[in-house]
Amino acid sequence: MSRGRRPPPVVYRQEVHWVPESRNVSIGGTEEPYRVWTLYGPGRDDPKTPPTLPITPVHHNGAFHEDKIHDWNCRKTDQGYVLRYASRAMDHSCWILVEFAKKGS
Repeated sequence: MSRGRRPPPVVYRQEVHWVPESRNVSIGGTEEPYRVWTLYGPGRDDPKTPPTLPITPVHHNGAFHEDKIHDWNCRKTDQGYVLRYASRAMDHSCWILVEFAKKGS
């Protein structure tokens, strides 16, 4: 068995969510996200037009990778998870990409 870095987890699901002014996003489900990205650029500021999935996010090229704890966090409720978004990259409502990864991969 080789030593060194583990391979990154495999992302198996993506969701896009509009972040309202309250900064609380109900994502439901039974698991916490692996990564959160802020999506920006032309056409990404209309709450009625969600971005099309799948998205291959690239940091600083239409997407901004957000830090867990510092920029976002989740809490479990009876209805699933609620994501609290507090990015330094955006000071208004926006679209976010939420990625889920297989545990142990």
